[in-house]
Amino acid sequence: GNTTGNTTGNTTGNTTGNEDEKDVEMTTTEDRPDPRRRQGREAALQALYQIDLNPEMPQSALGDFLDEEVDDPQLRAFAGQLLKGVTTRQAELDRRIESHSDNWSLERMAGTDRNILRLATWELLHSDVPFRVVLDEAVELAKTFGDARSPDFVNGVLDALVPETDRVPV
Repeated sequence: GNTTGNTTGNTTGNTTGNEDEKDVEMTTTEDRPDPRRRQGREAALQALYQIDLNPEMPQSALGDFLDEEVDDPQLRAFAGQLLKGVTTRQAELDRRIESHSDNWSLERMAGTDRNILRLATWELLHSDVPFRVVLDEAVELAKTFGDARSPDFVNGVLDALVPETDRVPV
């Protein structure tokens, strides 16, 4: 049989490797949402939600989760980059989100909304993805995983978070 697609033993999906390489590879500018990258965002969101439910979850379990959820090694690396970015800067992200969400503490927010906001805020601060794309992707995640109010809530907080002058044009 043909073994060209065999990736057994390949460690490119390993999220503990050289992060610089991944940053170069994964931060290409998106002019519009890339439907393939949405899968990476969804997997990262689901992993963040798992961490909320089980804060003591070991890193290895998160890596296994991403391995199961995302087949494509490049998308798995993207999801791992998002997950690592949010988890290492969560306190900073949470402060920014709370300061722009009127009358809503993070504890009062739905877990899904809170983690969509963390993911989107990290992308806004630490990637070259334009504001409009990050906002659209966050709203789509909210439509898929949140409740009826989630898309408007996520949109409002992210809109308040980034002043017009700081938005990278598409």
